[in-house]
Amino acid sequence: MIRVCFCLGLDCAARGGQELLGLVEDDPQLFRHVEISFEKCMGPCHEGAEAPVVRIEGVTYFGMSAESLATTLLRLIGEET
Repeated sequence: MIRVCFCLGLDCAARGGQELLGLVEDDPQLFRHVEISFEKCMGPCHEGAEAPVVRIEGVTYFGMSAESLATTLLRLIGEET
């Protein structure tokens, strides 16, 4: 399972965080391989980093788009199988 932590902070939610979560939840291929968790706020968006922030397998990604999230997760799924 690939661990993905979504930031639930206001900046991340307002800048696409909810859409990223929906992408994973609505895609059976992704959802089957992902363990989802949430963090109230990961902090970097308040320090000037781009939101939304997502942590995948302990690596923090800033300004994550739906396309980059899907690409990253599919690559990791391929490495896992």
